[in-house]
Amino acid sequence: MKLVIGMVISTFLIVNYQQSSVDSVFINELNDLIEVGDQSGVEIDSWTIYQRSTAVEVMHSVLQKKIDEIKRENQQMKWKVVKNGDGNHHLLIIGEKRTSRFLERKKITAYTQSNHRYLIFVSTEIIGDRWDDESIQHIQNSGLSSEFDTYYSIKGKISKAENLSEEAANLLDSYSAEVIEGIIEPSFVSLSAYTSIFQSSIAAKNGEKMNIQIGLRASTHSEIVDVMLATPIIIKEY
Repeated sequence: MKLVIGMVISTFLIVNYQQSSVDSVFINELNDLIEVGDQSGVEIDSWTIYQRSTAVEVMHSVLQKKIDEIKRENQQMKWKVVKNGDGNHHLLIIGEKRTSRFLERKKITAYTQSNHRYLIFVSTEIIGDRWDDESIQHIQNSGLSSEFDTYYSIKGKISKAENLSEEAANLLDSYSAEVIEGIIEPSFVSLSAYTSIFQSSIAAKNGEKMNIQIGLRASTHSEIVDVMLATPIIIKEY
C-alpha cells in the first residue's frame, strides 16, 4: 500500500511539475514582452495569448459529436454559430467567456474534405487588460497546451514620433533584436526581427529566423501612435 501511495504521489508531483514548467514558459514569454515594452515607454492597453490546435480529420458522421465534446469541456462559454457550413463548406462556431478583466474565446473551425470528411481546428485566445498576479493566475488556470504553437502580443500606444521607422527600430533595440525585414510607409511601419530573449522562432521570407514583430500606425488626426508588439509574429490585423 505504501508503494502504491508513493507511486501516486510521485506521479502527481511529476504531472504538476510538468504543468508548472509549461505555465512558466507562457508567463515568462508574455512577461518579457510586456516588461520591456513598458520600460521603453509603451502605454500598454491589453495583452493576448493565442493558440491553434493541430488539424484533426473526422468523418462527417462524428463531426457534431466532436463539437459537442468541445462545448461540454467549456460549458462556461456562450456559443454561437457564425458559419453553418452550408454552401461554402466552412463551419465556424465561436464560444466566449467575459469577466471584468478577461475575455476568453474559442473558435471551432471545420473545412470539408473529400469522402465526407472534415478538417477541424480549435483556437484559444485569452485577452487581458493589464499584467499582474491575477493575470498570471488566470493563465495558469486556462488549460493552455505546450503541444501547440503559441503567439503572444501586446497592444498599446506611444506619443506621436517624427520618424516612425526610427521609433520602431528603437523599440526593437530595447529587446536587443536585429531587424530582418520590414514594410515602411508614411503612416505605417512593420518590422520583423530576431532576439535571444524569446524561445520560439519562425522562418522569415529570406530564410532567417525571426521571433519578434512590431507594428506602428499613426493618424493625421491624433497625436498618438498605435503600437502592436508580438512574438514570434503578429497574427491579427493592426
